Amino acid sequence: MATLATRTRTTAGVVLAVLVAFYAPMTLTYFWNGPSGPNLQDHVFEFLVSPRFAFGLGSGHDVRADGSAPHFATFATTYTTMWLHSTIGTLTLVTGLSQFSERLRRRNMALHRTLGKVFILGCLGVFATASSYLLQTDSRLVFSGPAFEEVLWLLAAGTAGLAILAFVSIRRRDLVAHRELATAAFALICSAGWLRAMWLSVEPVAHMGKEMDNLFGIQFAAAFLITCAMVYVRRFWRGQRGADSPLATGRAVRVAAATGALGVLVLAVVAARTDWYAAHPSWFVAGPWPVILGAALPWALHTSWLGWMAARAGRRGDVAAHAAWRTYLVGGLAGPAVGALGLGFARVVHGMPLQQAWFMVGYLWGVGLVLAYAAHATLTTRWAKRRPVAAPVSAEPVAA
Repeated sequence: MATLATRTRTTAGVVLAVLVAFYAPMTLTYFWNGPSGPNLQDHVFEFLVSPRFAFGLGSGHDVRADGSAPHFATFATTYTTMWLHSTIGTLTLVTGLSQFSERLRRRNMALHRTLGKVFILGCLGVFATASSYLLQTDSRLVFSGPAFEEVLWLLAAGTAGLAILAFVSIRRRDLVAHRELATAAFALICSAGWLRAMWLSVEPVAHMGKEMDNLFGIQFAAAFLITCAMVYVRRFWRGQRGADSPLATGRAVRVAAATGALGVLVLAVVAARTDWYAAHPSWFVAGPWPVILGAALPWALHTSWLGWMAARAGRRGDVAAHAAWRTYLVGGLAGPAVGALGLGFARVVHGMPLQQAWFMVGYLWGVGLVLAYAAHATLTTRWAKRRPVAAPVSAEPVAA
């Protein structure tokens, strides 16, 4: 009889496969009708949400009073790059999903490895095409504005970095680190699909339009997606992981908590000085609630959950899980400080309007979690050891 954990994993796998099957045709055909569309995605969301959402203000099909269409013009100048980006991204998403099939690994390891190489190369292709688009495009013309541009840079770099680490891990024959880093890379590849989920779930309630829905959704996109990776890989910890991570110590947790508290204080001062309803020419102003609901509240709940998971693992004596959750907790606790630094960079260096710069805070909290995840994947595996880690002792006899 299947256990609850097995049934949960099976259900999650089915849901993920259905979501990929829903999203992949839309992203694959995104530029099939040229840079101005309309495309399959437009018609899907016209039917599922509303014609205004699909083609109105903030949809990407905006037409200014002078008759210009800045998003169309941007896509026209970068059409080949974006066609490659959407095509490579779709291929990477589908091949990445195949890597979670244990049946495929058992029956055809050669195919599993080939698809894995395609996935790694796809992550690098996504990074290259995204970088090309961003370098060619004025930040003010990037869909959802300069804040979204910075997020896209972080997302592209993070996906490529995790993919490279996953490749190096398997070359070092470190299967544990490879699995965790590849899982994280796949999680970030799902970011575009995550935003479409925001369109379907947030828009019918908030009616903010695609651009604002994107900014609302990116605030906890990285945190949510890397948490899915955490939950998936935890079943591989027992018997294969060390508990000697320097980020899992009580001192590390205290330092992260103090740093995070300072970040909260800085953000509170900046929030008190922010005119949330000040109009400016390049943005839709939605007030403080998208930031509170998209960043502040999710951070508080998620960090409390990480602390509870760490304490729970400690009570049952699971040292490997305890080290993992405490390492992730360090990333969560430090999140407000990372967010405050990102807010300062967006405001001072990039010159971004303050209301828009706030949407960087939540995403950078998620970046802190991704860094903590990557640190755990390397510090507790062969990456941190000069000699290979001995394989777990099996209770089954080994064939001669």
